[in-house]
Amino acid sequence: MSTACFVKTANTAASRCNNELGFIRRVILTPINAKFTGLKGGKEQTFEGWVYEGIHAALPENRFYPMPLTTNVEDGSTDPQEWSNPIGDSEVVSPGFFAFTQSYRRDACLSNRLKAFNQQEFRAIKLDATRAEMIEEANGDLKGELCTVYSTSPKFSTPTELQEPRIIYKFKNPNEHDYRKVFIHDFDPITLEGLEEITMTMVIATTNLEIKFYEKCSGVDVTADLAALSESETAWLMDTEGVISTLAKGPEYNSTTNKFTILLATITGGALKLADPSILYIAGVRRIEQPEWTDKPSE
Repeated sequence: MSTACFVKTANTAASRCNNELGFIRRVILTPINAKFTGLKGGKEQTFEGWVYEGIHAALPENRFYPMPLTTNVEDGSTDPQEWSNPIGDSEVVSPGFFAFTQSYRRDACLSNRLKAFNQQEFRAIKLDATRAEMIEEANGDLKGELCTVYSTSPKFSTPTELQEPRIIYKFKNPNEHDYRKVFIHDFDPITLEGLEEITMTMVIATTNLEIKFYEKCSGVDVTADLAALSESETAWLMDTEGVISTLAKGPEYNSTTNKFTILLATITGGALKLADPSILYIAGVRRIEQPEWTDKPSE
């Protein structure tokens, strides 16, 4: 048995493909237990497919949330803390913590909604223009880095300077950072966004029910974006005194009137709603959720 102290080392040659994360353009928050294995149901799954599936998960607690596109990033990491004694011995007693703050374009409705994430733990996937950064486990599985999130409203603007809202990410485990894996992704960070919340309106027109959809914050008409749901057998839900059912044949979309219509007599329940985002995604509609039921108007 050797009497020498154990020394831990690693090979020191530079990588042949020098991969490193650049300016972070977007952060994707995931549930703490979310892992990318490259497989789904025994079949190969791409990183991009895994992320899109997470964005459109049926339940909010299982979803992935792309945060706003960054306009600036400020490092907030702390340095390792050193201890020394009177005779000059010194040791690093704390490794320091990693953190950064992002700014994003002013959007009062969005910044109000982002407060829902405050002081909770998520895992964060970081994207620059071409690369992603995740934490690699011993078996090769990938996950985001554990962090807490705090979103702030913008401060007051001045005659010469507009203030932007910010999001602070504080990473909980500095040891995780030692297992970063940086790899090429196929996303466009500029267009990669989370779900858009919409509302439904219904109007009785003789024997028909006319349906339109609007983006909740702005009130912009988004009915045409849902044209793929015309006569869908899976995308439309009806609430009949607490019993939820799927319409056997959904309303039909008319591109001339930009409305969905259905015979009033076929709506026997008291409220309608679109199915969850995972169903809409399969039906060909991305990034949409209608969380609230809409009551059928009185005849």
